[in-house]
Amino acid sequence: MGQAAGLPFHDELNWQEALREKVPFDGMRAPKFVNSVAIGMPAIVCSLHWGNREHSREVHSSSHVSRVDAFNDAIELALAMGPAPAASLASVKQVPSARPIAWVSAVRSQTGDRLGGAQVSVDFLAAGADVICRIDWGNASRRSVQSQPKATRVVAFDQAMLLLKRTLVESTNQDPPVVVPRPKSGPMGAQDRALLSEAKERWGVERAWLMRLHNPSTAQIQRLHDLNTFQVLLDSLRCYEIDRGARDVALGRITRELQRIHGEQTDSAKRIRFAASLRALLGKRFAEAGEAVTLTPSFANQVMSRGYPPDIVIQELVKEQLLRLTPTGTLSVSTLGANLLERHIGIDVSPGSVGSSLPQGVMRMLLELKDAKAEGAAWI
Repeated sequence: MGQAAGLPFHDELNWQEALREKVPFDGMRAPKFVNSVAIGMPAIVCSLHWGNREHSREVHSSSHVSRVDAFNDAIELALAMGPAPAASLASVKQVPSARPIAWVSAVRSQTGDRLGGAQVSVDFLAAGADVICRIDWGNASRRSVQSQPKATRVVAFDQAMLLLKRTLVESTNQDPPVVVPRPKSGPMGAQDRALLSEAKERWGVERAWLMRLHNPSTAQIQRLHDLNTFQVLLDSLRCYEIDRGARDVALGRITRELQRIHGEQTDSAKRIRFAASLRALLGKRFAEAGEAVTLTPSFANQVMSRGYPPDIVIQELVKEQLLRLTPTGTLSVSTLGANLLERHIGIDVSPGSVGSSLPQGVMRMLLELKDAKAEGAAWI
């Protein structure tokens, strides 16, 4: 996180200006970078395109770890190839005049009242033969989104509008931003390394579980996106790929994640987690000592959604003597496990509700009646 916070802003390196200085060919477009590796050492390829519709040329660099090396490699290939021939007069088509578009009004009409009283401006920047659309909004503090280089203003504006709508939706759904202080330079302590190591392991398990879902919900898709962002942000070779705005949001989210994981390391939080795992194994709220348990898909989904491998959870429950493991390999609830379920009877009861103020015996009776009714059993 310290390395990510100290990175230079992505827009400090002006690729288009560097192209104009080193390869001033007509029709030179902005460079395109593609990383073919999802996790681990990046393999970045830089592509350059220049010329016109009649005569166009392109080069592709070899794979490099950094964008700068890939960019320099592509420049050498472009200089060796040379400029493209000029277009003939016959190939130049007359573009019919069109009525000017009120871009700011178009932004207002497509976003409704989400921008409120914020000031809006729309600018178009030249990128070789293409154009980039940038939309700025805000009053005291300004925010902006910009499109990729596109052939026309309309196409660039449409892409910038998609980015703007996505940003407005994310800012509405996400928690209030967390102010992340710039960390001091220096080595991490042993406690910090242990916390970060545990977080990475849990994120990896949860990510693998989310990737296997056949029909994930919107929240699960967003969670998968966050976990991918966390992995890139903590990779010192790839964290620069996250732009300035997304980096600030990601640092806030990863801070909340680490705070949550740190809070779950207390003894009381672990007992609650053990009770929830036992209930998932049993498929019900209570059990008598000696009752057999089996690993079910619902148990695997419950623990993996929290970042824990099922076999590790079983080992923890056996180590804590909440489960008994016989020599034949069968599992059963121990007396300590049954007592733990009894003590955490109100684990699903919201604090401050009527149920939270009931005696434990009354609470158990009502929950048993509720479960019996849900199962369709005959009860009075």
